[in-house]
Amino acid sequence: MEELLVQLSEEISALGKTSSKKKYDASNLSPKVRAALSEIENNRNHSLAVELFLRNKDNLNKSALKYRGTKITYKEMFAKTYMYAKSLKQMGYKKGDEIPMCITNTPEFIYLFLASSLIGARSNIVGPWFAKEYLIETLNKTKSKIIFIDDISYDALKDAIEESKIDDIVCFSITDSLKNGINPYQDIDNLFHEFKNNVGKIASTYEGKVLDVNDFLSIGKDYKGEVTSAVDLDDICSITYTSGTTKPGHPKGVLQSNRSYITLSRFKESDVSGMPTMKNLTILAHIPTSTHMELSCAISDTLYCGCELALEPFYSKDMFPYSLLINKPNFVPASAGFWGTLCKKLAYDPDFMDINMPYLMIPTVTGEGLSVGEEKFFNQASRKHKFGTG
Repeated sequence: MEELLVQLSEEISALGKTSSKKKYDASNLSPKVRAALSEIENNRNHSLAVELFLRNKDNLNKSALKYRGTKITYKEMFAKTYMYAKSLKQMGYKKGDEIPMCITNTPEFIYLFLASSLIGARSNIVGPWFAKEYLIETLNKTKSKIIFIDDISYDALKDAIEESKIDDIVCFSITDSLKNGINPYQDIDNLFHEFKNNVGKIASTYEGKVLDVNDFLSIGKDYKGEVTSAVDLDDICSITYTSGTTKPGHPKGVLQSNRSYITLSRFKESDVSGMPTMKNLTILAHIPTSTHMELSCAISDTLYCGCELALEPFYSKDMFPYSLLINKPNFVPASAGFWGTLCKKLAYDPDFMDINMPYLMIPTVTGEGLSVGEEKFFNQASRKHKFGTG
């Protein structure tokens, strides 16, 4: 692991420092905003993955990811990212390529997303709820012969994959990062979702090649070339998708540059925003990874500030209250519907009425407004169940 981090650090150092070519009128901005923008242009002209490494190179022993009882340090996260990037390079992916993926909030998604950024490729993150014909069109446009998926999304994508130009599958399991293969919350998970490794079952039915996480990592084991690409702020980092309300199942794809993530995260720091520091917070990542909301507000912001990201693989209103009890996050972006489910349980469910959540400092409603009645109900629940009192 130490050797991998040394190699990654050396590659990043070798990139050198270049300034962005972007010009903008900053005359009407405050001095602190001008200073932040200037610093980004002059010192951050690289990929999101490089930025996150530089931000955390002195923070490597701190917990980066939390997943069903498993803690993963920044050192482990960046080492895995580098291993993933080596495999991507050995498979032939390069700067500017699109990598199709459909992976929920697991450590494997973080490694793959950052690895894609590190080599200068674009993560094209589709959702299992996309219409079949739209999925086929999207997969074919990536020009990739491989898709990276997880074993709980496969069934929804199976038909589209088989009718697309995709040949092979790299399939991660939601169980891959469990410590010693044990999920200490199995009894809770099984109330709502099957929590087991289904990669073997998928491999037995799919006509093409199916690689599991070990197969994938073995591909790049002996890769000797450079991994880290020279990338500009305005190069595309990811393709995310809107809610698809205009035409159900056909969400709009949105190009997100490295600048998008780096600037948003920088402007949430206390010296620019005036908000309290995020230091030592645990943030819940549970919204679909195909959305810009999840990649920016949960994943990028959290890792940018050296905080801990609690990964919830199931996006489910019914699971949501239990996910809060399992992960004990301080900051949670979630929809009004999810908060409504929690607050109703706290108010009316005998198993929840006596539960307090003092760790829940910043419960944030995202993506929609609240009615006056909803806001009053949510605030009553927050006070009664001691949100934020820790």
